[in-house]
Amino acid sequence: MTVSVMISSALFRAPVQKIAKSGKPYVTATIKASVGSESEFWTALAFGETEQAALLALVGGEMVAVQGAMKLEAKAGDGEVKIYRTVFVDALLTLKPAPRERKPRARQFDASRRPFPQRQHSVLRARAMTPLDAALRYVAKGWPVFPCRGKMPLTPHGFHDASTDAATIEAWWRKHPDAVISVATGRESRVAVLDVDVKQPGPNGWDALEELGVLPLVDTPMSMTPSGGTHVFFDPANRDIPLSVGKIGPQLDVRGERSCCTLPTPGTAYRWDPHKNLRTTPLAPAPTWLIPPTAPPATATATTHRPPTDEISPYGASAINGAVRAIYGAPEGQQSTTLNREAFGIGGLVGGGQLPERTALDALMQAAFAMPTYDRRRPWRRADVERSVKASFFAGIREPRRVAG
Repeated sequence: MTVSVMISSALFRAPVQKIAKSGKPYVTATIKASVGSESEFWTALAFGETEQAALLALVGGEMVAVQGAMKLEAKAGDGEVKIYRTVFVDALLTLKPAPRERKPRARQFDASRRPFPQRQHSVLRARAMTPLDAALRYVAKGWPVFPCRGKMPLTPHGFHDASTDAATIEAWWRKHPDAVISVATGRESRVAVLDVDVKQPGPNGWDALEELGVLPLVDTPMSMTPSGGTHVFFDPANRDIPLSVGKIGPQLDVRGERSCCTLPTPGTAYRWDPHKNLRTTPLAPAPTWLIPPTAPPATATATTHRPPTDEISPYGASAINGAVRAIYGAPEGQQSTTLNREAFGIGGLVGGGQLPERTALDALMQAAFAMPTYDRRRPWRRADVERSVKASFFAGIREPRRVAG
């Protein structure tokens, strides 16, 4: 399997230029990356002239960031399996030069000089950034945000309550100081997000992108998720990018209209890429391949509410059964998105007179309360689940759906 990676590491073994069997020159070096308390050794290979020159110019001990395709090989020998790591260099950046050797200076004592009084240094500690600080920075960029506990909204109507008002943001985070920051995505907020997942077995999201033929991705801000996935941020401009789960490829989700995405928040494992983030890279225009080929228009057709009904249409019965199965069977990492999507869709059918409100809401609640908890550290809380279902359900009622026939 070959994917694109960015490795922060130190030069461990001096680069050497060699000649391949094809007669073309290349440069190889060994770099050492720290992973927690352990070290990983990588073989860096450079075939382009620019990359070769950059690799040859390195000095032992220099901290570098290497970007390129990664290749892992497992080989058995001496009763154990060894992992060989190779990165094919596309770009190389020196982060910190090698430490210079300091020569001690001989000091001469001068009795005529008065002893220099010891300076009293005031210790100035920089205040750590809080979730509120980060939320206000996002708001300053024009991004509407709202607080969450895990992936469950802490506002009555979820992403529909997202705001750019600083006073509202401060009130929310005074009440929930450790809340995770989420942004409402879509055309109005000028944010669309590609969620590249890697935690499910089998081919991961990067493999799916390779199948689509869109690697390497354009330069645009990216963030890392606790499960090892990547959020890739785009500007939808004046286009409606629909919400989709796995429709453009396995383990590829798109957060577009009527959706949201968790943002890097201090104190959490969500973090910005050190090289492609909001400070270094502007949002690239959303590519057309984010829209599934058969996706319906993301903007709902305006229609009027039908009178409330006590009857269940055949279409409504089929829809509610499908929604219940989807919610209960949602895999890890997709439960919150599935819950909001299905509740919104059923709400639209209620607004269109296809389902009675109480029956539909009760069925959604029963399915939501029965969802399994995959992460015991963040169990589903009944109040949070109920708030999320009602927010999406009543938002759907406000946008009723027409049913042909």
